[in-house]
Amino acid sequence: MPNLGFSPDRIRVVMEDNCWSNVGREGGEQKLSLGDGCDTVYTAAHELGHSLGFFHTHTRHDRNEFIRVNRRNIDQAHLADFLPKTRAINHNYDVPFDFGSIMLYESTAFSKNRKPTMVPKDKNYIYTLGSPFISFYDIQMINLHYNCTGTILFNYGKFHHIGQMFIPDRCKPDFSAKCENGGFPHPRNCSRCICPGGYGGRLCNERVRNSLYFALFNKSAVEDRQFSLRDELEADSIRRTFKDRLGKLGFRPADDYEMCNYWIKAPQGKRIEVKLLSFQPDIVGVSGCKYDGVEIKTQADQRRTGYRFVVFPLTFCSPHAVNTVLVSNSNIVPIITYNSLFQSTERMRTQGIRRATPPAHVWNQFADDYKLSSRLDSGRRRKKARQPVWAHRSYPTID
Repeated sequence: MPNLGFSPDRIRVVMEDNCWSNVGREGGEQKLSLGDGCDTVYTAAHELGHSLGFFHTHTRHDRNEFIRVNRRNIDQAHLADFLPKTRAINHNYDVPFDFGSIMLYESTAFSKNRKPTMVPKDKNYIYTLGSPFISFYDIQMINLHYNCTGTILFNYGKFHHIGQMFIPDRCKPDFSAKCENGGFPHPRNCSRCICPGGYGGRLCNERVRNSLYFALFNKSAVEDRQFSLRDELEADSIRRTFKDRLGKLGFRPADDYEMCNYWIKAPQGKRIEVKLLSFQPDIVGVSGCKYDGVEIKTQADQRRTGYRFVVFPLTFCSPHAVNTVLVSNSNIVPIITYNSLFQSTERMRTQGIRRATPPAHVWNQFADDYKLSSRLDSGRRRKKARQPVWAHRSYPTID
């Protein structure tokens, strides 16, 4: 290991009270705390995001275009944590708002009455907030911020401070991969692409290949007929039931997720309707679909995180997911299932439909002031405030 004493700027991970980090590079050594209750991969990734320069996604200067903050539901002591930044200090490099960002609070964060403190304007994203995964747009923004792609102006360590030096492209267009579906050339290997969720291969034009574990233990069927892992599921005019079973029986908590990737494909010119029919097992979930869920990518921007639903019915995370109907914007719908606890099973109905414009997605019994009847995730402690060197107030961090 290198001697950190020779590194002028560095992050020291400590175990102090709660989970916290200052925002951006301060110069010299700075602390990142992972105290009791902060021992998950996504908590560490969230705090490291702060150290590298990320503000919370729900405090972006453009957040009001995407979410509605319910001030009346927020604990008064934490109102400041929901104030949007100004354009002067928050630069997002034209990267769109992502409801699946690892830097976004869950919908009930700091609630005083168990009701949502934030509601996305696209309400199908209500359970995506508080994601345990680093999103594609998180990766793209950090690459832009540190000039790994070399397509922006040079900056000096923080999102809110932009300098004037131009850095040429690291991956020259004539010699780089021609990425599809919104991917971009990998800065360390320009012949390959970094791909949005659900897309894989060298050029992001293939389905993500599932692991050998998936082949051995996952049970997927279309109308009780096993289909090849090398094939995509075709969606024609006939309604077909798609069932996915993931994981092993018994309670097996783990930091790593078992994941399956599918493509539902319809003929060119058609769109795909997906209806969620049922989920098992029936146990209590948590906000953000942190432990298990299904992600369905029917949205127009495939770089964004898809709509996520927990695979437990009638629970804190997704009480209204059953009977939700989604309609795609294209003839391909990536579906990603994941869990880190029990064996889970979900059933969906797919159908190819001909429609010029997809309708608004349909929630089953969903209202703007969606009432959550369960408690906040008690497995995670709230963070105490830390004072960034450049601000007059602190930015507590939660995963």
